[in-house]
Amino acid sequence: MKVTLERLPESRVQLDIEVDDERLEKSLDSAYKRLAQKARIPGFRPGKAPRHMIERAYGREGLIREALDRLVPDVYNETIEQEDVPAIAQPELEILELEPVRFKATVAVRPTVDLGDYRAVRIERQPVEVTEEQVEETVMTLRRRFAERETADRPAAYGDVLTVDVEGVIKGETPEGAEEPEPDEPFVQDTDAEFQLKEGQDLLVPGLAEAFVGMGAGDTKTVDITIPDDFRVERFQGSRRRSR
Repeated sequence: MKVTLERLPESRVQLDIEVDDERLEKSLDSAYKRLAQKARIPGFRPGKAPRHMIERAYGREGLIREALDRLVPDVYNETIEQEDVPAIAQPELEILELEPVRFKATVAVRPTVDLGDYRAVRIERQPVEVTEEQVEETVMTLRRRFAERETADRPAAYGDVLTVDVEGVIKGETPEGAEEPEPDEPFVQDTDAEFQLKEGQDLLVPGLAEAFVGMGAGDTKTVDITIPDDFRVERFQGSRRRSR
């Protein structure tokens, strides 16, 4: 094979490859055998027609093009290995001539990176100031993260982590002229819900967090709470909720 290699911009390589006659002839013989299996030549069974009959039926160019289907990929793969081309994608192939067979392959390759004298690069280290408050905050965060929880033998207070069963319903109203009130509508039901009581922070709706303060283990409490007008579930906005 005759190979001309040209490096192109944007990390690409172009190979101009010409296949020698001996290699082409072997490929033509294989192509003839493939075509003979599917050709219908009068007087011959499939695969038994001689080569000159197949070449007369398909033409010299047709036989060559059949050969190229396998010849070009094989020659391309051999070439990039022979020329040590670090291809990273499928090539773009273009047939330039049929006799002799000559084609062009353009393919992307691994880019060449010049790091330069990176060891000479120096960046001045900026001083970092850490306050006592930041240290204390980090220490407290770590303490909370790795702390072992124990059941407290006292009423619940802000800062505690509670495990509770919560059941909430929207109290039904009695429409004008009706004798019976509407049935209560389930609002929320959760078993073994775990959360931390934080002072000044609402728990689902305003007033619910405060209801847990002072409760002890096993206590049950029923409270009436008005759901705010800007509640995220529109149909519950402004309703009265009873939680237990």
